[in-house]
Order: sequence, then C-alpha cells, then structure tokens
Amino acid sequence: MVAKQSKIAHRLALILVVLIPLIALYPIVQTFSDWIAVSRILDSRGAGAISRSYDWIVWADNDGSIEATYVHPSSPAANAGLRKGDSFYMLDFQQYFNAEDLPGLTESRRAGVMLNYTVIRGTEQVDSSFPITRYPTFLYPTSATLWNTEIQTKFLPIPKTAGQKAISLDGSGREQRP
Repeated sequence: MVAKQSKIAHRLALILVVLIPLIALYPIVQTFSDWIAVSRILDSRGAGAISRSYDWIVWADNDGSIEATYVHPSSPAANAGLRKGDSFYMLDFQQYFNAEDLPGLTESRRAGVMLNYTVIRGTEQVDSSFPITRYPTFLYPTSATLWNTEIQTKFLPIPKTAGQKAISLDGSGREQRP
C-alpha cells in the first residue's frame, strides 16, 4: 500500500512539474500568437502599405475642451514635455474640437513624421514637437486592460484665462527661449 501511494505521489509530482511551467508560459504564448496574427494582417496589406502610427497620448472630451488623460511615460510625447491634464489647442497649427478626430490624424501618417502640438497648461500655451512612432502592436491584446485604468479617471478642467503666456518646448522637453 505504501508503495502504491508512493507511485501515485511520484506521478502527481511529475504531472505538476510539467503542468506548472506550461501554465506559466501561457500568457507569453498567447501574446506571441496574437503578435503573429497582427503581423500577418499587416503583411497582407502589401509591401508598400502604411502601418498605423501613434502619438502615445489618450485624448478625451471634457466640458468643451480636449484633455490628455494619459501620456505614456517613456514616449516621444512625454519626452517633448506633454503631460496628463494638458488641454489640447492645436495639432500642426490646425484646431480640432473632438477627441475622436485626433487618433485618425496620427494613424494616417507615417512613423517618424514630426507632429506640432499646442496645448494649454494652466495659463501658459505650450508648443511641442515630436515624432510619431509605429502603432505599439506589442501591447495587443492587453492594451485595453492597461489603458482603461488611466482613461476612467477624471480631471478638473483647466481654467481658460486671458493673458496666457506662450512657451515652446524642444524635442527633449526643454523650454526654448526666443
């Protein structure tokens, strides 16, 4: 009987030794599988196809203004000085009034194109330029989970006052003096 219990324990241990690493590898295998699926879709568009570009900012409508509800911390936008809570004013010297319009404007351009954002921060007008990058397919499919926590937060609207000062930031986020 002891030998039979020992044999069962040995088989159970062997099953666990094989099963636990497989369970631990599942998220990695799933992400890799999704990456392959996205790559096939992008490759099927043809060699000269334009892949989607991305500015790494989540914009949301907020009481008549468009606010940055999330700026990825290590993105070109963050390096250029844009921050969560900035109120959108212009993109490439053109005004837009709906947050839904902004992603389409960046996705239709090639990666590496410089964008010129003008935002309002407090009472200052901030001009910032940075290159857009390829859409981050490595976040697929978990991006909804990653982004929803930041998107659901609300911010107080930035008051619009007369006499706003204008400052300009270079690509590294440093203030440029005229």
